[in-house]
Amino acid sequence: MKIYVFDKSVVFAGKAWEIRHKLKELQNQHIFVTDWIENVHARPAEASLVNEYTSKLNSL
Repeated sequence: MKIYVFDKSVVFAGKAWEIRHKLKELQNQHIFVTDWIENVHARPAEASLVNEYTSKLNSL
């Protein structure tokens, strides 16, 4: 499963059960998707991974 986090959106790629499972995990930590996106962008170490995925997606 892959998760692409953009500035104001998220794209999940994977099997339906994987996506449902991940969303259930995330609902225990964050109330809204926007909160999760802000949290991802606030982490400097993982932000580089987000930028790497974004550049790969844009090159397709």
